[in-house]
Amino acid sequence: MDAAAPPPVFSAPSVMPAHAPLVRLVLLTQRHAEDLQRLVSDPEVAFPAGLPMPAPENFGSHFIEVRSRAHRAGTAHSFAVHPEDSEQLLGVCSLFHVEASRRHAELAFFIDRAWWSRGYGRAAVEEAVRRAFEGLELSRLYARCQHDNERALRLLKGRGFRPTLDCDLPLGNGRREAATMLCLDRDHRAAEPTLGTR
Repeated sequence: MDAAAPPPVFSAPSVMPAHAPLVRLVLLTQRHAEDLQRLVSDPEVAFPAGLPMPAPENFGSHFIEVRSRAHRAGTAHSFAVHPEDSEQLLGVCSLFHVEASRRHAELAFFIDRAWWSRGYGRAAVEEAVRRAFEGLELSRLYARCQHDNERALRLLKGRGFRPTLDCDLPLGNGRREAATMLCLDRDHRAAEPTLGTR
């Protein structure tokens, strides 16, 4: 994949429901490092996302560097989540463990606690699902979620992900937490998107 010319997976849909909170997903770059460092320093965000706590110095910059290499290799795509009308970093939404031959990937996301319960996480997931199935032409997405992360489980199930098995979620620093693996097949996604983005 040519990092200088992203494929259509990074384009925006032409029609969005007017009632949806609109977000923009753009490739995560070093310009996001400072805001990302602040975001992952919140344990309420870092712990369920499986990030190290406390966040090491320069973790944001290192995280972006690793994800940028994976993007160039075509094995992961990490996006900064912005409101439609500003450059404020609301969170990160990623497609990783991309397996082109099997047409599978894993979805992960985290949102700034100040923006919880406003629909931005749901909008970011909706857009990531669209890019995975329409842009990357994947056939299946997985997501792992801690058993007690009711907010994320509700969001994923509402999007059509179905629980498939119990698993472990690595939480950094050698920690692991009991989690649920969820799955969404391209053939079973909703015919009409429930949320939109630009």
